Amino acid sequence: MRAILATCILLLAIPAQADTAWTTFVDPSRTFSVSVPQRPVASSEDKSLSYMIDLGPVALLMKDDDFGDKRIDPTAALNAAATGMGSEGRTVISTKTIFVDGHEGRDIVATDSDGATLEDCVFFFGDHLYQFMTVRMKEASSDTVTYPATFSASVHFLR
Repeated sequence: MRAILATCILLLAIPAQADTAWTTFVDPSRTFSVSVPQRPVASSEDKSLSYMIDLGPVALLMKDDDFGDKRIDPTAALNAAATGMGSEGRTVISTKTIFVDGHEGRDIVATDSDGATLEDCVFFFGDHLYQFMTVRMKEASSDTVTYPATFSASVHFLR
């Protein structure tokens, strides 16, 4: 009986660990890495690769669009992405220029009519548009509310 009681006290004294252990995801072309709470589901269409993690009230998306066959101005592509976030009933809250590992990008935050918060960190270099998007529904639980910030802050370019 004492052993059971001692075990229960010991278990209560140990701090609870987060339900999710984040790991590093590196895309197949080894262009970027990002921390993720679980393995993403990959999909492709034409010259676009997507990696999605759907956690219900929080979603994380990594996207690589290949524009190699088109002449795209990088600054115009970034500005177009910022403009696009303000469409389809979304309201842009902020847009700022960011730099990650020497690459210029835009960090765009918007809300939609359902109260969801969307963030898109977008970069254009090497004829590719890279997007790191998060969606957090207003009913996201307290244990997942920090996921978008953790995800966005972990983006790194490997070349």
